[in-house]
Amino acid sequence: MFTSFAGATELTAELAQTFIQEVLVSSLTEIEIVWKFRDVFDMQGHDN
Repeated sequence: MFTSFAGATELTAELAQTFIQEVLVSSLTEIEIVWKFRDVFDMQGHDN
């Protein structure tokens, strides 16, 4: 799935539908993107 988007240079509707679960807007300057996959770089709550 990921290799088909390897050359992407902008966020298209297809990319957004594939990877983004939801976008939460909490203010004019704050947003949170909830991904459809686990963030392998997020180490919160893990023992290192």
